[in-house]
Amino acid sequence: MLIQELLPLFGTVTEIVDSTPERLDLRRLLRIPDEVRYTAREGRRELDPGQLLVVLVGANPPQTDPAGLPDILAPLRTGAQALLLLGWAIDEIPSHRLVDPLVRSGCQVMNAVPLDRPAGHGADAAIVAQRVDRLTAPRPYLLELDDDGPLPQDGGATVERDGGAADRFGLRMANEWHLTDLVSRPLRRRLREQEAELATLRRQLAEQTARNEGGS
Repeated sequence: MLIQELLPLFGTVTEIVDSTPERLDLRRLLRIPDEVRYTAREGRRELDPGQLLVVLVGANPPQTDPAGLPDILAPLRTGAQALLLLGWAIDEIPSHRLVDPLVRSGCQVMNAVPLDRPAGHGADAAIVAQRVDRLTAPRPYLLELDDDGPLPQDGGATVERDGGAADRFGLRMANEWHLTDLVSRPLRRRLREQEAELATLRRQLAEQTARNEGGS
């Protein structure tokens, strides 16, 4: 997916709140419409549904380290969303370091997608996250279907921010599913390609063997 294809996935967005280091040119990268307000993140101003917080997360400063996500995501109110641009190669994404801060922030991963052409923004993948008070089924147009079955759901368990409630286990499972799928999807696709290539080679070998036997 191209980075400029991300914004329409969020539905109605009235404001982009830029929390990226050194202010990426989000207007150009995301193709933000003129009618959508664009502001820099300031302090802990609460963000409501319709406001989208953009964060560049990675291992190299000034990218945000995953440990700092709870503080950055704290202003999100229920229904507000965040776009996390990940500065790792797909196969190097530290899923285990992302899940816990998202759960502590009461945020559910609605989708996780690879990005094409990282030049200019340094992100190889993006996470679509939403502050929730109970688990929510991902919207169909955000979910890239695969052969491995649907997202596990918890049946609407309540989610408490910064708490230790056991019912947040479902939120953790949902987030782990998306992030694991993001990392493993290219591997599964390559495996299917190799299996198809192997099947072709076997068929060609069988055909060649049959021709050799027929000519002897």
